[in-house]
Amino acid sequence: MTNDSPNSQEDSGKPVSSYGQILRSTAFTGGASLISLAFSVVRTKVVALALGPAGVGILGTFTTLIGLSVTIFGLGIGGSGVRRIASAESEESPEKLAQSVWTIRRFSLLLGAAGAIALACASPFVSKLTFGNAEHATAIALLSFAVLFGIASEGHASIIQGARRIRDLSKLTIVSAAVSTLLGVPLVYWFGLDGVVPMLILVPAFTFFLARKFAKQVGGSDGALPRKEFTREARSLLHLGSVFMASAIMTAAVAYLVRMLIIRSLGIEAAGYYSAAFAISGIYSSFILQAMGADFFPRLTSFAADPAAVNRLVNEQTEVALLLATPGLLATLVFSPWVISIFYSGEFDAAGEILRWQVIGLLFKIISWPMAFIQLARGRNISFLVTEVIANLSHFTFVFIGIKVAGLPGTGIGFTAMYGLYTVMIFGVAAMDTGFRWNGGSLKILAWAVLAVLVVFVSNFFLSGPIYLVAGALLTCFVGVFCLRGLLHRTPAEFLRKIPFLARRL
Repeated sequence: MTNDSPNSQEDSGKPVSSYGQILRSTAFTGGASLISLAFSVVRTKVVALALGPAGVGILGTFTTLIGLSVTIFGLGIGGSGVRRIASAESEESPEKLAQSVWTIRRFSLLLGAAGAIALACASPFVSKLTFGNAEHATAIALLSFAVLFGIASEGHASIIQGARRIRDLSKLTIVSAAVSTLLGVPLVYWFGLDGVVPMLILVPAFTFFLARKFAKQVGGSDGALPRKEFTREARSLLHLGSVFMASAIMTAAVAYLVRMLIIRSLGIEAAGYYSAAFAISGIYSSFILQAMGADFFPRLTSFAADPAAVNRLVNEQTEVALLLATPGLLATLVFSPWVISIFYSGEFDAAGEILRWQVIGLLFKIISWPMAFIQLARGRNISFLVTEVIANLSHFTFVFIGIKVAGLPGTGIGFTAMYGLYTVMIFGVAAMDTGFRWNGGSLKILAWAVLAVLVVFVSNFFLSGPIYLVAGALLTCFVGVFCLRGLLHRTPAEFLRKIPFLARRL
């Protein structure tokens, strides 16, 4: 474990209370996400004003296409790289660590090149499949560079994460967001839609070079391998990453198909509204989910053989995640029209109803994710893939039905219905595997969160605008105080001593 890790374990091998560890990792990743959010507000606002709903729809579709290509041709290098580096570090073998770093760096570049060539060659077909014509074939071919840098940067970032260099990951997030804003905003502002493709290429390119710089600090000595050994190591990485790859491909493919369905059924502007709502809905919760991936998963894996320890860790993660996320979800519900105007413009008002439904779906997502990590931590690969298949198929099905029944808001209803089903399903799987149950503390917080979100959501249909705003704002403040008290109660004493004024009064 490196000095950059925000975590610690007792020598006894038994899990100590993880509240402090969760809060530390969330502080690093969450703080980076919030700073990145500030840059995102500027970038998104300029893009929305310069391009309008149709342009944002094209941008969102291109972004999804890049993500799908990176997922398919990345072959799980992100997940397998984290596992490989973490394993090498735990064995305290500098030679194996250096060889693992060297392999991941070279292999990710090869995968990126293969993905770039494939997308460039298939660009006419992809354009016709997505937009119904070959008008965007040249743009899609140019996006192959974004795929190259995206896969390569994913591999290098996995080295940083596997070494538990949480601070470096946070720096990567912040600096990449700052530079992408400084480079991307002028391009779109000056060149309009013609600036979209250069922006989408420059962002992963800069991220790659920055991640490469940080990754060089891991591994030390040269770990170059002969071709035969490199091939064997690459195959091992593919085996490790198969589960991550399959899950990510399904998720990215469904995201792509959903946008294609919206374009074909409702038009390109509708895709822009959906992209706007989808981007906003994940902003507040993303730092919590990122912290789970960066820190909670490796910790849970270390106690995977002890079901009681696993269940306790999941309960503690659930409590902290809900305490952190619920006030933001309520604020998004209450002030959704202003949130959309701040991030985009008045032209995107139609995204408001989608956003409101997606907030409920996000609540289910935050509840279900800690339980979902049990399958990965305990090596339940088949179970994990089955639940992922069901979730992704249900997502597309619910969105399809939602569009037919409710039009554009049906996209948000489909998202919420999918995560509602997923939460019930994943709870059943966790219960059968480890005997998981929410403890008293988790149930209390969960009940408060669900009740508060449902009350605010439903009251919008019965209260007039000003009354709804006042009542919703008051409830958000009340729940915010409740959540803050809960977080302080779970904060280690050494943290509270640094804020004695606040601790005494709350």
